Amino acid sequence: MMFSSLCLAVLSFAAQCVLGWLLVREDFGLFALAAGMATMLQVMRDGGVSLWLARQTPEELKENQSEAFWLIVITALSVTGALACLGPVAAVVYDQPELRNLVWILASSMLIDAVSIVPEAHLQVHFRFRSLSTLRILCGLTRHVSAIALAASGWGAYSLVIPVVFMALLRFSFTFGVTGIRPWKGGFDLARCRNAFRQSRWAMMGALAYALLGQIDYLMLGFVASVSVVGVYFFAYQICYQPVMLVAQSIRGVIIPTFARIGGDPQRGLRASARGIRFIAVLGTLSIVYVALCIGYVENLIWHGKWADAVLPVQIISLAMPIHLLADVAAMMAQSRGKFRTVATVIALRGLGLGAAVLASGWAGGADKATIVAAIVAMYLGSSGLVGSAYFFHSLGLPVKTSIMEFIVPFTSIVFIALAILLGAKQLQLGITLENLAFFTLAYLVASICAIWFILPNYAQEVLQTVRQAIGMSETNSSSISPR
Repeated sequence: MMFSSLCLAVLSFAAQCVLGWLLVREDFGLFALAAGMATMLQVMRDGGVSLWLARQTPEELKENQSEAFWLIVITALSVTGALACLGPVAAVVYDQPELRNLVWILASSMLIDAVSIVPEAHLQVHFRFRSLSTLRILCGLTRHVSAIALAASGWGAYSLVIPVVFMALLRFSFTFGVTGIRPWKGGFDLARCRNAFRQSRWAMMGALAYALLGQIDYLMLGFVASVSVVGVYFFAYQICYQPVMLVAQSIRGVIIPTFARIGGDPQRGLRASARGIRFIAVLGTLSIVYVALCIGYVENLIWHGKWADAVLPVQIISLAMPIHLLADVAAMMAQSRGKFRTVATVIALRGLGLGAAVLASGWAGGADKATIVAAIVAMYLGSSGLVGSAYFFHSLGLPVKTSIMEFIVPFTSIVFIALAILLGAKQLQLGITLENLAFFTLAYLVASICAIWFILPNYAQEVLQTVRQAIGMSETNSSSISPR
């Protein structure tokens, strides 16, 4: 799973580099608005059943798969209809006629994608991680390759939404083909469907809260700024979020099983939390701050000034991303203890606050509106991330101050090292070349690793141990189960 996450992160960044050549700001802005609305409704397409199914045993899943399938079909049809009706409304509200068709295309993929949830749950509960990794890589290839091909053919914003349909069709054929199940043959029991919904509703609310936090900034910015500004902000945010996704997905396979197994043992819980926090504090901050450090070089070498107005927003948002990642990992810990209601409430409050912050910052005028919005968003994500993390740690019975400081010390150390290298490069007046970028990268990595290794040796050991555990779990699970 870690290998597939790394492959997808590299593939996604490469695709964004190519699409940055082929598309314009308005294309990314339209996609951000359409995808924001679709994602908000997409998490409700299964009534939270996907998370409920993933926690079941193989025997329980076999018994409940028919009711789960029909509940998913009912909710997916309802959500698809709601999204289809929302398309024309969004086109009028945002004064962007193209939004209607973009939203309709995304709606057409929702039902196809939703019915694949049950066979995908079978792959999860049977620990068929190799098949899941293959599916993720195939979906990533399908989406990015088709997006580039469509963009090169002049499809504009449509090149970002049509591949979603291709990906849904691939997931449908792959999951049902690999598992061989036919859940629609089991009949429909309304009482059991209601029971399935009751058991999964807070999981669904948590997923909705995450969608709110992840998409509301684009939707709110669309009310107070042009679609071009939305496109610049979306482009910058996506660059910052790539390393966050990689680190979060890599550690998810370690944090959640670990916390689920240790139960209420406070000492083991403290050790496990320290390991997770140190992992993201070192590797997460190293990767995210590196993005802020080198984005100016990358933009000039790859896009030759086309996305110059996204450089400063990337650097600003990147400083808040490690704290945002800390809050995400703290939420994983709480979810592993079954605190779905707590997680849903905290994440939803953070999302609503983010929307209000974007609305307030979006009223600012001037040519640097995307930068102003990025600054307000970064401050909000950083402050709310620390507060949310502290609340999750407190709810888990972990020492709040100690847990936060486990993150702050390496985070500030790496940031200061990056600033020192940046100032040194400015004093040396290094030109924007591939050779200087390589030198820049080497100096940053050597200085950061040496600082962590010699100043905080326990952190280095914890990170290495966590990486070995994550890779070991992935290899063990993949090698023990042969693909079908």
